[in-house]
Amino acid sequence: MNFAISENLIKNDGGEYVSYGIEYYDDDGTKRSLPDICTDKSAVESFVGRLNRNDASPVHILELTDDFLAGLYG
Repeated sequence: MNFAISENLIKNDGGEYVSYGIEYYDDDGTKRSLPDICTDKSAVESFVGRLNRNDASPVHILELTDDFLAGLYG
């Protein structure tokens, strides 16, 4: 599986900001994304690197992302 980092401009009532997320293909070949995970690019790059090194399954991406965020923000 190959996960990649995505860069996204998020606009809301408070203005706009750059956020980083993950793009990947699920088991049936459909392109998926989690576009607004974190504003810390290096943290998301590290997370994506771990996903790829450990051959993470897309089936577990939401749980893995939740664990990543819990570790990052407590």
